[in-house]
Amino acid sequence: MISENPDASELLRWWHRYQIQRLNQTADVIRNGLLQDLFALGRQWELLGQTCSGVDAQSCDLQVAQLQRVYSQLETLSNGLDFPYLKDSLPLSLQHAVQPWRPKLPLQTEFPADHMPEPIEQTRLLVLLVETLLHQLAIAPVAPCHLHLSLTYQSAAKALAGHADYDSALSSPMTIAIVNPLQPFLDTFRILTRGDYEQITRSHTLTWILRWPIPD
Repeated sequence: MISENPDASELLRWWHRYQIQRLNQTADVIRNGLLQDLFALGRQWELLGQTCSGVDAQSCDLQVAQLQRVYSQLETLSNGLDFPYLKDSLPLSLQHAVQPWRPKLPLQTEFPADHMPEPIEQTRLLVLLVETLLHQLAIAPVAPCHLHLSLTYQSAAKALAGHADYDSALSSPMTIAIVNPLQPFLDTFRILTRGDYEQITRSHTLTWILRWPIPD
């Protein structure tokens, strides 16, 4: 519920929750509508192909293959709209988010097995930040030789840290290309969580440390 005089963090929380709700609704429509219809249609073509022969059977096989491609694309779209584990656990959400990047980056992670409650809008923001960071590192002209992500729970605060090491010195344009897309996420993080962050750039390393308080 928004008060008569909301502050910036309150409005951001409402906006993120509203976006998540709309995205989840769209994902449900795809999963429970379009994907089910495509599955049923594909099954019909498979059964039809079993009763046909020659050119007709080949045509059925082609139709089934095309439907399977569309099904896979819609399933990927649906999963991208509905972030897994958002309501359950920040460590699980982060673990799921980094999986596609492991073949592309020398990534090591330290995420706690236990779970501390986190507002869903904060979890989504942190997941988007990590995904954007990994994307920027992966498309850069030079890849890091080592990359480490960690989530820690301290006595009064939580901390999410990322550290990238490089074999050669980073050029200024490359550093700017990596860090600039992260700035809106970092600024939003500061307002939304009432936390703080450090973004440290050196010749051979890039470091991000985000800290936010644990509610009493």
